[in-house]
Amino acid sequence: MTSAMSQMAYNAIQSILGGGRNTPLRNDEMDESSSTFNTPDGRTVSYLQVGSSTGKPIFFLHGTPGSRFEAAHLDEISKRHNVRMIGIDRPGIGLSTPKPGRTLVDAAHDVNNLADHLGIRTYGIIGVSGGGPYALACAATLPAERLKAVSIVCGLGLRDMSLKGMAWLNWLG
Repeated sequence: MTSAMSQMAYNAIQSILGGGRNTPLRNDEMDESSSTFNTPDGRTVSYLQVGSSTGKPIFFLHGTPGSRFEAAHLDEISKRHNVRMIGIDRPGIGLSTPKPGRTLVDAAHDVNNLADHLGIRTYGIIGVSGGGPYALACAATLPAERLKAVSIVCGLGLRDMSLKGMAWLNWLG
């Protein structure tokens, strides 16, 4: 994402939220809190850190559509509860390079690689909406000695889950 695109996204968020300090972080604060790192396979992954820099680390897996900037909404509450919230972009989103043929498990590896990059030994994960299946992949594949907690908020179901036998009215919700 170019600087101009970042500014457009920021302006859109400002207009939706009413502008001013109602927005969790100003654009310059988001730029300071955003970074990238290179994975072992050579891709770039972007992330945003908010909250307490010395707090308990929790990786925030954004919804669909969404990006690492969703974590900015948790800045104040993360500070109050001594949490280091780290929003991570999936491949092809934000400044993260695409990974053709990626799987849910690939995202789990990105989380673990980012934890290594940041020197984080143990951490938790929050998956929101479209981030829910990625959080499940983390729970299924990451070592328990590192991943200590997983929370899924309004998570999406997996694409190949069957609706067979379900009343049609339940398909709507």
